[in-house]
Amino acid sequence: MAKDREKIAKRRARRRRRRLKLSVKIFIVFFIIILSCGAYAGFMYYQSKHMPDPNGKLEEMQGTPDSNYDLTDEVMPDAKYWVINVGRGEAIYIKCEQTDILIDTGADKDAKAIIDEIKGEITGDLDYLIITSLSDRRTGGFGAICENLKPASIITCALGDKEKEMRKAAGDCDLKEGGTTTIALTKNSSLSLFKPEVSSKDPLDQSLLTLFRYGATAFFAESDAGEEEEARVIEQIDQCNALVLARGGSDQVNQHVNDISCSTYIASCDKNAKPSSALIENLKGSLFATYQSGSMHFTTNGKDVTSNLDQSKQLKAEWTNRRIYH
Repeated sequence: MAKDREKIAKRRARRRRRRLKLSVKIFIVFFIIILSCGAYAGFMYYQSKHMPDPNGKLEEMQGTPDSNYDLTDEVMPDAKYWVINVGRGEAIYIKCEQTDILIDTGADKDAKAIIDEIKGEITGDLDYLIITSLSDRRTGGFGAICENLKPASIITCALGDKEKEMRKAAGDCDLKEGGTTTIALTKNSSLSLFKPEVSSKDPLDQSLLTLFRYGATAFFAESDAGEEEEARVIEQIDQCNALVLARGGSDQVNQHVNDISCSTYIASCDKNAKPSSALIENLKGSLFATYQSGSMHFTTNGKDVTSNLDQSKQLKAEWTNRRIYH
């Protein structure tokens, strides 16, 4: 009997040890799951605070230009935002650390001037070429730019009937149509593209709008966007340091520019298509035109912006007839 009791006691002890081992295993599994969930939640929180969503929608990009960033007192390396003088057209060069971006290529006659102006700044080949509109004033130099600067990635507005022509001109360069998205350049900088959501069939109204954010500074270009798209995008942006007006400052659009806090406005145009006195009088900030000021070079360290602008060359109201943009 004593032996039987001893055997029973041993069996019970073994069962308790097995149950204890099972409890420990279950605890370890749950601990690992909780730890993994915590790590994943922490990673997602970090991403939401530090990195723009590459597939983010325009409606989610709200707040001031620095709302997505964790800014410190540390001064960032200088970045460049140049509005190149191409007459009645547009070309914008951005240098953000080792990333080089060209937005639009001016007219055919402007390609050499653009290449000469930015080639010395580019590290290797061009990283991004953004085509915001199919206007000849923005795509004329496309082939020459592709041939000479060999962009690694080309992002365009909807190409429509020009797709075959543009792909042929792009050669071996990677070309794709872009939507509303944000390209993360560095931890505290990005280039956002806004794809139109309008019913208009006018090709100009289908233009991509661009917003370059660097730390707490921002530069916004409206391309050839129409009034409806201009209003929709500006509604999502509280402020910027410089705004490149739509269609060179045409009276047909630029009806909502005062809905955004901006100190410097830019009209990329020639003297025969300069902004009207009515628009100049309506703007709350200073207005400069490329035909008078030449290429405009902005430099930002993420907090402060400097430029080569001569304040004496601000456009003044003259109350003369305005040529229609076409």
